[in-house]
Amino acid sequence: MNIERFNEIESEIVKLVETTVVAIKEKSFEDYVLLLIHADFYEIIDSNRNCGLSPYVIEDPSDEYMDITRQKFLTQYLNKYSLNLEKDYIGDIDSIENDMNIQMMMYAHTWESHLFLKELERIAAILSGKGYKWKSSVYNTKKSNFIKQNIIQPLQKIQHPIKECIEFCYNDELRNNFAHSTYYIDFNSGRIYLNNKGFMWGNSISINEWQEKFVQSILLSYHLPKCLRFHEDHFIENYGNIPIKLKRPLIANPQKSQEFYVIPEYDKAYNCKRVRFNFARIKE
Repeated sequence: MNIERFNEIESEIVKLVETTVVAIKEKSFEDYVLLLIHADFYEIIDSNRNCGLSPYVIEDPSDEYMDITRQKFLTQYLNKYSLNLEKDYIGDIDSIENDMNIQMMMYAHTWESHLFLKELERIAAILSGKGYKWKSSVYNTKKSNFIKQNIIQPLQKIQHPIKECIEFCYNDELRNNFAHSTYYIDFNSGRIYLNNKGFMWGNSISINEWQEKFVQSILLSYHLPKCLRFHEDHFIENYGNIPIKLKRPLIANPQKSQEFYVIPEYDKAYNCKRVRFNFARIKE
């Protein structure tokens, strides 16, 4: 990996993410808004029906809070990684190997991140015409099955460009071998051996291809939430601050829906540089 290739990949990812979000907006403006406002199903409310609240919520920050430490480390690492590429810095074998182990940890964490996977799941559902998915199955489904069934397969049916990126980036065998420490880095052959079937009996991947998968995965994980935040923060500039009619499942019968309104407002806690949506009561 060199700085030219890194910059090229980042430019491609930024463009891909933006065109994907625009495609969602064109497909369904209502689903686009739901995606921006992190519409979600809150299990703890559902388990306490007597509270009288709907478990279908908006602007729930819990996923972001749980993912913030990973995102912070990711950002710091990307800055250091790109700076070393700019300086054309190459360490000794030990430091390179240590760095690759950190990358493998980050790769495994990326494809386990609930926030990232739920965003991809909802994007796949919207683009495939199934509408916004309020209740995700990411919490109770094996991750390899979840990614294949809820993300890759829906995207395969419509042949959206983001499908190719995800299919290239995500490798269940890589993630499992990194998670279970059944891999071996061989600098003589320039390959990483995956030993899930026994030492030197598994598949292998070249270090160069691994770098491509790693960089694309991490940049996709970084730029997707960043792009969604950008669209939300510029919502009032683009569409005004009028109430927007949306739909959410009924508590008693999730197969049916109820209408509700949200309104975008500048967040004073961020000196009005951020936009948040709140529930709104509209007299009809």
